[in-house]
Amino acid sequence: MKIRLSSIILIVLLFILKIASAQPGMLDPTFGVDGKISLHPDFTTDRAKDVALTADGKILLLSYSVGNSYLLRLNQGGMLDSSFGNEGKLHILPGNYMGRALEVDSMNRILVYAYHHNLYGDEIFVYRLMPDGSLDLTFGTGGKKFTGLTFGNRALCIQTNGKIVVGGMNINSVAEVERLNDDGSWDNSFNGSGKYAFTSLANSYVFAVKQQPDSKLLVTGTADSKMFVARLNEDGSPDNTFAGNGIAEFYSDDALAGQDVAYMPDGKIMVVGHRETVHESSILCWQLLPDGTLDSSFNNNGIDTLYTGSENNFAWFVFPSADSTAIVGGTIFNGAYYEPVLFHVLANGLLDPDYGLNGIAGKTFHCGESIQVNGVRTADGKILLTGTGFENGNDVVSVSQFLPNGTPDTVFGGNNLGVYTTIENTYSSDDPEDFLVLNDGKILVAGTVNNWNYDFCFFRLNDNGSLDSSYYANGYYLPNQRVLTGTTTEGDPAVIIAADSLRIYVAQNSFLNFINGTEIFPEEELLNYSPAVFLHKLHADGTVDTTFGAKGILRLNFPFDSDDMVFCTDLKLLPDGKLLFAALQLHSLPGFAGTSSNVFLQRLNGDGSVDSSFGDNGMITFDLAEDDYRLFIEVRSDGKINCNSIYSDPGSSVYSLLSRLEADGSFDNSFGVNGSETIITNCSAPSLMLLQNNNKIDFVVTGCDQAYNSIVRFTEDGTIDSTFAENGYLYLPDSIFFGKVTVELQPDGKILIAAGYDAGSDIKVARFLNDGSADLTFGANGIALVPIYLHGYSILRLQPDGKILLATNEYLNFLVARLLNDIALLTSEINTSSTLRVYPNPVSDQLLISEMLSENKQATILITDAMGQRVKIENGKFNENLFTLSVNDLSPGLYFLTVKIENNSATIKFVKQ
Repeated sequence: MKIRLSSIILIVLLFILKIASAQPGMLDPTFGVDGKISLHPDFTTDRAKDVALTADGKILLLSYSVGNSYLLRLNQGGMLDSSFGNEGKLHILPGNYMGRALEVDSMNRILVYAYHHNLYGDEIFVYRLMPDGSLDLTFGTGGKKFTGLTFGNRALCIQTNGKIVVGGMNINSVAEVERLNDDGSWDNSFNGSGKYAFTSLANSYVFAVKQQPDSKLLVTGTADSKMFVARLNEDGSPDNTFAGNGIAEFYSDDALAGQDVAYMPDGKIMVVGHRETVHESSILCWQLLPDGTLDSSFNNNGIDTLYTGSENNFAWFVFPSADSTAIVGGTIFNGAYYEPVLFHVLANGLLDPDYGLNGIAGKTFHCGESIQVNGVRTADGKILLTGTGFENGNDVVSVSQFLPNGTPDTVFGGNNLGVYTTIENTYSSDDPEDFLVLNDGKILVAGTVNNWNYDFCFFRLNDNGSLDSSYYANGYYLPNQRVLTGTTTEGDPAVIIAADSLRIYVAQNSFLNFINGTEIFPEEELLNYSPAVFLHKLHADGTVDTTFGAKGILRLNFPFDSDDMVFCTDLKLLPDGKLLFAALQLHSLPGFAGTSSNVFLQRLNGDGSVDSSFGDNGMITFDLAEDDYRLFIEVRSDGKINCNSIYSDPGSSVYSLLSRLEADGSFDNSFGVNGSETIITNCSAPSLMLLQNNNKIDFVVTGCDQAYNSIVRFTEDGTIDSTFAENGYLYLPDSIFFGKVTVELQPDGKILIAAGYDAGSDIKVARFLNDGSADLTFGANGIALVPIYLHGYSILRLQPDGKILLATNEYLNFLVARLLNDIALLTSEINTSSTLRVYPNPVSDQLLISEMLSENKQATILITDAMGQRVKIENGKFNENLFTLSVNDLSPGLYFLTVKIENNSATIKFVKQ
């Protein structure tokens, strides 16, 4: 009897503990560590700066990473030379001194051209190191010489007499060449001071300096978007036998720059560089006669275009050959990413079609954060090509070697690619932007990694919150894009996901590094930003659909002026696989961007092309006032489209216009006035629109009279629903919900809200009933706490089983948490493996539902897709234990079927064929 009583007590206690542990709003102990997973990807950030050879043929690589410059030494086969530095690597120069160019003199001493930025401006130094990498204290002051230049890149030359020539830009924004003696002092025999400034060239830079056999100096660069090449006598004076005054300038309607110059064996001069227009750029090669005029025997006019394409296509170096042909190294954009290339330019200016593959060699790695490549020719005529390679988020020093005919030297570095790093990894600052639950219950998160550039990042979690290491490289995938992910307005989405059970689309707002001919360091700082929207397509498991666009990425183009800027504000995937793309268009005026704006809606086909059957040739523009700045969309079950556009008048009053469109983009004239109705005029602006199952509309608005954040509900016809909360307004207490909030609707109509940015406290998640009153069964009196320190904006999503997922950042880490919910609790009350069955599974038309505990009981059957969206609901009575449901109208994919009977429910998966 005692045993029976104790057993009953134990069962009761376990039941009580189960109820307590399953309290809606509590962290799910089966997820991560105590309901949370905090993680951050670490990446290397090496940028290859230059390459040089020692007297015995060893390879020196100059690299920069996290404020430090490094020298790496390889043997001729591409292996690190362990006798140098620390296993072949050596930290050189003080912190925040960036080595940019490298030369080795006749005594095997190493010269480094270095850039330094401080509070007082920019400075260029020359350092000299001994062969072992230690400072040569006999040079300059303590091994370094301050040049007086304020900008410079790679203009470093050692003359045959041992004197050192550097070039760049001086404090007056004029190109300047300077010459030093062997000890680092100024060579006063060079123009009387050791310096020559090209004062006739305003806004000019020197990119390269080379010596002719007669000791004259060839100089090239850019000046006010012109390409110039100059020749100086050995004493530093202009050579007036060259172009009349020593300077040849080449004009174009586009931006031109010379990046390198070479003296050819036949006495001619070759310059390589680029031309840029608004939409494309080209690698150019100029050939000049000794007097500075163009050589008409070279491609008929002295200029040859080696490659033209979108984005930035640059030449970086040129090596003359004994037969007066030349090897030109550069970078091209292939539509998906940047890659290094080599060309063999014949003496007549044509490309050698037998060089490499179809006239182009290189392409052994994908360029990373820096698109600059460098090269050196070995004693046996091979070409060593080095640059910054990209490997799933890691920037690495990549080196390949090519035979004289352009074929890869597979002996070098292990199949012709050596990859080197200096610092194992760097700590990134991580922010989730959007996420979703995949068909198999795994979680795909899209975010940014501030690895100096806010790189776009995906990672995948298992259902238990652990990182899915089978997803690309250790759970992470970073597209190879040289862009900064973000928007112009804090709080607006940088990344938006739209998906169904078959495919995933991701819109990415970003800024390109727009390079023009007046920039001298295009591979370094992102000096100019050009907004762009990229569309990514993934398979249902989160892997990249490489058949879409260029390797899974498509840059969207818009029929606007080139100066206009576009940012995606919303994205919806329609049942037929087409996309609704809502965006903001900012009109740029000279000297000021974004002085006026409007919003528009496009419908795209599944391949990203514009669906011209929608609206006006695929687009609807909401040009409401001088400043329109947001557009949200929701698609109703009948295919009609609710659009909420926000605008302000010259008096700065903010208005919200609710419009309803037919599926073809025409206005639904049964709604409001000609399909639109002005709503919400007493608040600053809606920041979110949600659609209830009964087509009522909820808005999250800021700046209302009684609270910073409020939820306002409208009926289907656009009038305020006075039955909701306080005359249609649910005012959220500022003490809890100040800042940006995120809201999610449960299938039962309850409202989940997560508080916005709060640097020093927990994230607060609240739940309200459908009528706007607090749901006291959730958390503590309707509010659950997620302990997080120094968090940012958060994102809420529901799993198909009803559990609540929350993504944010904690300090510098990605953080994902999972909270329990009533649906998950009720599901656990029925053993779905023993009581609920569906047949057949997979199913094509009729689904037979069997529920052993449901004999002759009234039930609600709810079907949601893999994204948690309700797609079907039916009420009926089980005939004995069976219920027949037609699923003919469902698209193929994975679904969740929930049976609700009285106060219990159970959920099971099925597949529609």
